[in-house]
Amino acid sequence: MNLIFLIILSIIVMSITIYTGTRLYKKTETNFDKRIRDKFIDRDPHMISVMKSITRLGNVETLVVIVIPILFVLIRENEYITASSILISSGLSIFTSQCFKFIFRRGRPTKKREFNYIGYSFPSGHSTVGISFYLNLAYLVSAGTNKLHIMLAIGILIGLLIAFSRIYLGVHWASDVIIGILLGFTCAFWSIYLYNNDFVLRIIFRDC
Repeated sequence: MNLIFLIILSIIVMSITIYTGTRLYKKTETNFDKRIRDKFIDRDPHMISVMKSITRLGNVETLVVIVIPILFVLIRENEYITASSILISSGLSIFTSQCFKFIFRRGRPTKKREFNYIGYSFPSGHSTVGISFYLNLAYLVSAGTNKLHIMLAIGILIGLLIAFSRIYLGVHWASDVIIGILLGFTCAFWSIYLYNNDFVLRIIFRDC
């Protein structure tokens, strides 16, 4: 992956995010978001249960459960580049989405506490983290093999399902999710680029 391409992509995605966030600042619904939300007003109870299970894959606590054992194995095997990539894909996506949430402070479509959410609505943190983490993880486990494209497709599918679950459950507007997906791809691409260039988080692995 080319550095110039990544820089241009990042500028474009950040510009779209800032422009959209500025237009949505402290707003709740738009006509576009309302039309999408109205399609899922009459939700099937079984699908709600399925979507609640899918959305948990993007929860911070789920990521912690997944990441800690992986990091333990990687550090034990001196795989600091891979460990760094895991931390970057998750940490960068969480940091980026939370920063924009604090800046734009958009309200949620629902106030129900039955579904997992916290904080502001724009952009969707689950969408950002879901795409970034699972796409990057799929790349790390299949890089250099003939299963790379299949694994990347699976990683993207998981991320998109998490993103869709946020709309279906009514805890995010569609525009939150779309921007979250764009940010997620950007974070994943940076993680993969740094991995391919043997980047190590020296601030964490400085004695390794």
